[in-house]
Amino acid sequence: MNMPPSSHLLPGTLTALWRVDVKDFYWVPSVTNFPGVDSVLGDSSGNLFTIQAAIADDHTSPTLGIKRVWEQLHPDVRTGRIWHYVIVTTTMVAAKSYVKKFSEELSSFTLGEAHKHITVLPACFRPLRDLTQARVQLVRCAEKYSSLTSYRTSPAPGPVNPEKIYNYDC
Repeated sequence: MNMPPSSHLLPGTLTALWRVDVKDFYWVPSVTNFPGVDSVLGDSSGNLFTIQAAIADDHTSPTLGIKRVWEQLHPDVRTGRIWHYVIVTTTMVAAKSYVKKFSEELSSFTLGEAHKHITVLPACFRPLRDLTQARVQLVRCAEKYSSLTSYRTSPAPGPVNPEKIYNYDC
């Protein structure tokens, strides 16, 4: 599965998420109040990806964060989408472990009256020595790959380009 990049970076407010009027968009909340969800990507194929970058060994369940994203999206946007949860890690072993854990947790979890289910997907980002090296690697990989997974560094050294979303193989 591909996650195509979006050039529509929404402001990090809840109002911007509610009023989204484009098929493809990328949203990073200004305030961390979506447990287990760092950002949201919608594509023009009708997919919606809730994304978590996992750096620690253990993460809380994303159910509350996904539910909050659902509640903050306009009903016309949220019900017309196929929902996914993408866990981004530094190794494929960790990614597979999280997929197993969160797939089990989300197996009976549904959203809204439509009982939308969540598909859990792994993604991997190679660890680098420092943020400068990470940014150089992102540019090189952007030239090599044409699609996929978002990784947000915090704090970012300089402006973040919302049009650059990357896929990494580990």
